[in-house]
Amino acid sequence: GAPSGELDVRSARWSPDGARLYFTADVFDGRSAVYVAGAREAVARLVTERFLVSAASPPEWSPDGRRLALCSAGMSPALWVYDAETGALEPRAEGVAVDSVRWSPDGRWLAFGAVPRRGVQRGLCMVDATVGTVLAAGPDAAAYAWSPDSAYVALLARLGGGPLRLVLQRAGSTVPVPLVEGDVTEASWSPDGTGL
Repeated sequence: GAPSGELDVRSARWSPDGARLYFTADVFDGRSAVYVAGAREAVARLVTERFLVSAASPPEWSPDGRRLALCSAGMSPALWVYDAETGALEPRAEGVAVDSVRWSPDGRWLAFGAVPRRGVQRGLCMVDATVGTVLAAGPDAAAYAWSPDSAYVALLARLGGGPLRLVLQRAGSTVPVPLVEGDVTEASWSPDGTGL
């Protein structure tokens, strides 16, 4: 439904195409409801009627601005995808506490940090954003970034408890390939995706 009365708005972000805006409104205990409104609409639609989201993991727009990735908080954590055009809200990874979700530039994949819960190890997970096929967790990433062509994720990760290393992981894979030995503190892709 549409919001009524005053809301305690915590965050807001336009979709990349500028067609929609999401905003979060604090409900209780650091958890928020999510609303979406079209750029020319006077009324916002409540997206999260069934759950609340954590302020620690804000929603993330897909590159085309049509879908919104949401991380539910509480007893039944999950990663959800909301289709802003159809209004459909579907789970993509259930039973996994999620943080720092990011879309691949082509919008096919979602990468996220899995927080340990019910047998799930901490680490970088990927899920097919369309059908919800979850891949097992890769290494625990301190930071990560998609390549511009969506083929790889570059991670700063500790393998076997050692120092932070630059690691490459192919989209759809859980096998990390160490690139640089030693303690790496940051990395970024070149704009054309040919180098780190």
